[in-house]
Amino acid sequence: AAPALAQTQERPKIMAHRGGSALADENTLAAFRLAAECGGPIGECDARRTADGTFVLMHDETVDRTTDGSGRVGDLTLAEVRALRTRNAQPVPTLREVLRWAREAGVEVFLDQKDRRIEVLEAMLDVVDEEEMAAESLVHLAPLSSEQTSTAHFPFGGAGAHPPQHAGHVAELRLPSAAHARTLSITITGSN
Repeated sequence: AAPALAQTQERPKIMAHRGGSALADENTLAAFRLAAECGGPIGECDARRTADGTFVLMHDETVDRTTDGSGRVGDLTLAEVRALRTRNAQPVPTLREVLRWAREAGVEVFLDQKDRRIEVLEAMLDVVDEEEMAAESLVHLAPLSSEQTSTAHFPFGGAGAHPPQHAGHVAELRLPSAAHARTLSITITGSN
């Protein structure tokens, strides 16, 4: 008998963790490019917001582990983050730069959103929408608290619905756009 995997309609997809961190410094454009050259159709990355509101790629809350600098991403301006270099002298890219590259390269993006504040998610989704990558992006959220879901204003799954808060729950987020609505898949994993 054929293996169960062969019987499914959709094959598993390969995802380059932190842009392909086994190949180059994590969450850098160099890592994304190398992963794509190796056939990785999806690049996973972590976006955090700087003090002046720009999303940059950084897994940790601080820049200490991955760059030649120190401090919390949220306390640094974009100019300060731009001055930093990874161990192999790579700059820290912005989310916009990665989305633009991914669109041109035909690579999907998996955004691991660790900041659970709704206003931060809204701002990040605005960037995804502005860069016309909503159809090619999957957003992963940490579980939301009941307080956050009760105050969320996202039209998940229809009028008046709240974002999913249970592990494994998947919903669609419809993003309004000046031209037309865009849809992102949202998945919640882990536990509170």
